[in-house]
Amino acid sequence: MHAAVPGRVRYRLPALRNAPELKRALERGLGGNGVRSVSASTRTGSLLVLYATSHPVAEIERRIREIVARPNETRLATVFSEGPVWHSLEADSVFAVLDSGPEGLTTEAARALLRRYGPNTLERAPPRSGLETLAAQFTNLPVALLSGCATLSLLTGAVFDALVVLAVIGLNGFIGFFSETWTEQKIASLERDDLPPACALRDGAEAEVTAEYLVPGDVIVLRRDALVPADARVIASDRLTVNEAGLTGESVPVPKAANLLVPPRRPLAERHNMVFRGSMVTGGDGRAVVVATGDRAEISRVQALLTTTERPQTPLQQELQRLGRVLSIGSAAASAMTMLLGLMRGQGFLPMLRTAVSLGVAAVPEGLPMMLTTTLAVGAGRLARQKLLVRRLEAIEALGSVQLVCFDKTGTLTLNQMKVTRLAWNDRQAQLAGDGFCEPGGFPVSCQTDRDLARLIEICVLCNDARRGENGSAEFVGSSTETALIEAAVSLGFPATAKLQQHPRLAGIGRAENRRYMATLHAGIDGGRFVAVKGDPTSVLALCNSRREASGERVLDAEARIAIEAENLAMAEAGLRVLGAAWRPAAAGEDLSEPPASNLEWLGLVGMADPPRSGASNLVRALQRAGIATVMLIGDQPATALAIAKEVGLWHDGPPEVIDTDALAEALCLPAPGTGSTRDLPRRRSCK
Repeated sequence: MHAAVPGRVRYRLPALRNAPELKRALERGLGGNGVRSVSASTRTGSLLVLYATSHPVAEIERRIREIVARPNETRLATVFSEGPVWHSLEADSVFAVLDSGPEGLTTEAARALLRRYGPNTLERAPPRSGLETLAAQFTNLPVALLSGCATLSLLTGAVFDALVVLAVIGLNGFIGFFSETWTEQKIASLERDDLPPACALRDGAEAEVTAEYLVPGDVIVLRRDALVPADARVIASDRLTVNEAGLTGESVPVPKAANLLVPPRRPLAERHNMVFRGSMVTGGDGRAVVVATGDRAEISRVQALLTTTERPQTPLQQELQRLGRVLSIGSAAASAMTMLLGLMRGQGFLPMLRTAVSLGVAAVPEGLPMMLTTTLAVGAGRLARQKLLVRRLEAIEALGSVQLVCFDKTGTLTLNQMKVTRLAWNDRQAQLAGDGFCEPGGFPVSCQTDRDLARLIEICVLCNDARRGENGSAEFVGSSTETALIEAAVSLGFPATAKLQQHPRLAGIGRAENRRYMATLHAGIDGGRFVAVKGDPTSVLALCNSRREASGERVLDAEARIAIEAENLAMAEAGLRVLGAAWRPAAAGEDLSEPPASNLEWLGLVGMADPPRSGASNLVRALQRAGIATVMLIGDQPATALAIAKEVGLWHDGPPEVIDTDALAEALCLPAPGTGSTRDLPRRRSCK
């Protein structure tokens, strides 16, 4: 229909009329990849698309035709529905599609692809202009009524009344404009998309490449603590783990492997052969071939969904609309009746018109818009002092109308980091209490006074891939699990740094698909050597034939094994990730080229979890006192949900109710996961 304005194009689609499914598919399926916002109307059959001027319109038209041509039952309400499904392809097939190889691209090929695909940057939706922000201050119905009354006053000669009303409208608009403009400027200063330089293979050699200049087909090198600069398919990995909490919400690092194939419709969290822009490498190293850059990356999907989501009216806006309708009808009826009665009694037309207009102006509360705007602006200022920015003033009032709060678990109610919370050794237990650990009776425990506990912690520290930070930093860097063990050792008074220097690692074997533990060989004090093992409790226990007790080393009989397994199960049901630890002296000439088959001494269990934030329980209690219902949405097992819910006080009167997606879909009369329109949604659970 219209494409004269750069960055704005409108289409007419007859198939869109009375087709809400197609409307949703277009609004979600076109987002991202250069498209900033999409608005479809099922009444007129028109489609408005705002896009980056550098993006070709022909590509937008191709995507529209592709979505419209699909049958209704196969239209996917996802952002990037076209293109290869990279996680379901072999690495050789990925290279073939991208015209690349294990040695990466040449400099000339990378330049040509950069011209084709554009820079590896995320398109930002343009902020509201000053004119748009100012115009938004005059869109509510009370202001419109006042404007109409001022116009009629001018036409009838009541200049002073008109000036007073216009002054109120102008002051109201200035207050709202100033407040929202200041907030927009603050938010714009926080929106940064800077990525550090990436290590990529160019001309067959490793080179430092500005992340902005990466292109599909580049082979990037992934090392610990590096940010992933683009979506990529893993082609080689050595114990590679990545933190994808920004996309999936899960704090536990995800292992990545090159030799895995994932079914096409698996959710993002289960694509273990892919790495995504913005995630952090927490352990190991590897290589990956870039498959998506810029607005084709998964992180752009979040931005696209935010820009295409319709903003509902706040309760304040709804009330103002209702009040405006009542005032409009009431004042119009009263004015018309007054004028009619005056004319019937022989009064002049012009005097009665002025009287009717004055009555209409008096019926509209001139101070209401300014009072509301001023009150909201004061609230925005108070929130800003608490480091909370409000983009639109009317959103503040919505906070007072909240009836239900849904919390995400990871990173919201919890710290988004692993922490050791429970220990079990020698038939003794200790739990995290403040900055230390205490037994059930409240007695603190320490490695300085308990030799057996010190041995358990020593093995957890030595059999560990965490390393010291650069430039002599005292902090340890590594996966959240490994660093959590080091932090627990420090809180128990264990000299972790000194022990690592005293017992250097001589050899080691990592976890593997068929080996759910890691083992390391260390030098002893007297010239001897010993083996340290840490991993899945069941796997480690199977390698042990003795255990450490208060009275010394004892044979690990069937009864002791059952007790250990019961303790392991209790920790797991409490939502903890449990590790078992064991050790033994090394045999002469042993180099750990083979996994330790047996003869280990069992030391104990270590349970860790993503603990709640310190103020989470106070916040939940405050919401409950205010009569606001609280719900937690998670992707973990029910045991984890119950454990966190209990710690933060999510329920206080009776047992909690756990609802999985199947039961929720049935209650809402929705298709169950795996069928119908919800088949691509990840399985989620809620605990309230």
